[in-house]
Amino acid sequence: MERHGDRPAHRTSRARAGPSGGRRRAGRRGSPRGRRAAARGDRRVRPVRYGGRHRGRYHDRHHDRHQPRARAGGRPSVGSPVTTLSSRFRLADTVAERLLRLTAAERHKVGFPGWSAAFPPPLVPFLSHELNNYGDPGSDPVFPWHTKDLERELVDDLAGLFGACPARPWGHVTNGGSEGVLYGLWLARTKHPRAKVYHSRTAHPCVARNAGMLRMENVAVAADVRGEMSYTDLMRRLLADPNPAAIVVATIGTTLTEAVDDVRSIRAALSAAGKRYHLHADAAMSGIPLALHAEGRPVFGLHAQGADSLSISGHKFLGAPFPCGVVLARTRPARHPGTSDLLCGASDSFASSRNGHAALILWYLLKERGISGLRELAHAGRATAEYAQRRLVSAGWPAWRAHRHARTVVFPAPPRAVLETWALPVVRGVSHIVCTPGVSRSRVDRFVAAVGAAIPEPIKDGQPWTTPSRAV
Repeated sequence: MERHGDRPAHRTSRARAGPSGGRRRAGRRGSPRGRRAAARGDRRVRPVRYGGRHRGRYHDRHHDRHQPRARAGGRPSVGSPVTTLSSRFRLADTVAERLLRLTAAERHKVGFPGWSAAFPPPLVPFLSHELNNYGDPGSDPVFPWHTKDLERELVDDLAGLFGACPARPWGHVTNGGSEGVLYGLWLARTKHPRAKVYHSRTAHPCVARNAGMLRMENVAVAADVRGEMSYTDLMRRLLADPNPAAIVVATIGTTLTEAVDDVRSIRAALSAAGKRYHLHADAAMSGIPLALHAEGRPVFGLHAQGADSLSISGHKFLGAPFPCGVVLARTRPARHPGTSDLLCGASDSFASSRNGHAALILWYLLKERGISGLRELAHAGRATAEYAQRRLVSAGWPAWRAHRHARTVVFPAPPRAVLETWALPVVRGVSHIVCTPGVSRSRVDRFVAAVGAAIPEPIKDGQPWTTPSRAV
């Protein structure tokens, strides 16, 4: 029964059902009854901090019914403008906090080959646009949002750096060095479908993994203590293989020590064993710096005395802000019977949709710095590595480099106190730092100071691990 003083429910939107099913007046804002109504979710008296404000009776009836109802306790419903704004603030705080952590961590970044540089301002607007380099880089798709013309120019410039023959080589931008190795093995398998894949035990794990993905048998060849392939063991394994063909992956800069397999010695072993072969150079780590140091064509380059295919990383020496790479081949691959020109106007290659932003930034970095600028970066990295080696030895921590151009300094794994601050890889008690263009001498000094403060006593020179005397 309606109590005295209450208005009929159909005459006002302030009336609300109470806990017992009766009718209650919403009450004035600020009164005890009004506060209780706000707690129940009354739209007219929502707290101001959640967007509530006093409105007229007509406005209540004809406008509030279209607004999201507040939850019990005065909180806005999910999807309301207030909730969306709050979520945006939380999202911005999360991103800002992550950026602060990243910036702080990069002050101690010495153990891995990638490095960070300011993103080129002219390229920032392109991040708001799709760039899809669909299909084979030699032909453009029907749509204009791609950078395949820049990709072809990038391939030509890198092919020249690696001493390619005058005939135009083939290549494209990849998602990283591992994909480049995968493509090199696939290309080799099209020529030698039953051949085994030979690689050193210190090669990147992706070589064996990619061979397994392609259902190719792989053979791990011994390596010396510095990580370079044992050519004697390679010859022994080639002679024991009855297959007339072989596929060899030469590592141009191993992951831990930056050791370099000698392509000339590998080709000599293949010829002595009477094998037809395909030789792929995994140059993700050191390909570009060594090509810049070389007098003339690099030994592992794309020429008759070098490799048949080659892959590099774009986020290591070149400094792209995301993983990417380039794969090159001396000859254009045979067209796969399953390819089609009908989908996007460009024939499919090993991959269909490919990252056009990666091609854009690699092209830009190569053009902006030029060969002379890249050569300066390579020389600076080698000088920093020499400096780091001297400083570590002076601090009582033995260190060495695999060759005179190496930017990687190898040493016994430092104490745990150092590893907690400085992220370093540790493999069987051995660690390293990589002197990329982003590693300064002041950062090296801070790292050496941390090692010197953590070691209980200096290690004397001449311990067995520092002298390459046996195969592993």
